[in-house]
Amino acid sequence: MRKPYAMCCRYVVIGIADGRPAPTGAMGFENIADLKVMDQTGRTLASLSANATPPDVAQTTSTLQMLARQSLGAIGQGMHWFVFDGNTIHSCDAGKLSIPYAGETYTYDTPIPGCPKP
Repeated sequence: MRKPYAMCCRYVVIGIADGRPAPTGAMGFENIADLKVMDQTGRTLASLSANATPPDVAQTTSTLQMLARQSLGAIGQGMHWFVFDGNTIHSCDAGKLSIPYAGETYTYDTPIPGCPKP
């Protein structure tokens, strides 16, 4: 039997910005159309299209975008948000997310901070 704290998430939300300064000093950002995210076993998480994203998750990403624009300025303006099916990620169990992007692989370990201790 699983402990109650070891629930899996329903969605994984990732915000990403890829910017470089332009000759004018302003930031220019890449248009990131697709992002790949893998779980600890190397399985690719399914990306949710805008019309498949539940309304509450769409509202959350909209709020995150607004907060990023207000608090991060140009970087927040350049952020792109992606929603993935998170049924293979257990945020309070040992695991990992991997995100290959622009020749690098970014990894994030779970459990996330704030999970209850067993």
